[in-house]
Amino acid sequence: MFKDIQSNRASPLLIVILNYRTPGMTIECLRSLASEVPSLLGTRVVVSDNASGDGSVDHIQAAIESEGWGEWASLLPLEQNGGYA
Repeated sequence: MFKDIQSNRASPLLIVILNYRTPGMTIECLRSLASEVPSLLGTRVVVSDNASGDGSVDHIQAAIESEGWGEWASLLPLEQNGGYA
């Protein structure tokens, strides 16, 4: 039953972080993942900004670029707030 879990094969993993007017917390979340994600083959992180309208997109994108997280992290700015679901 757990044979696949215990194998050394990497399974793709997508981590989605939803941001709404909390760029500092979102950047800290990315920072907490920075030491782990590169070693987990097939892992990507997408930050979805829920139409914050407060400069969050600029702050988060700048952090992704300046910290060198672009190989595993990307930003998806949404045009309208779709809620949490």
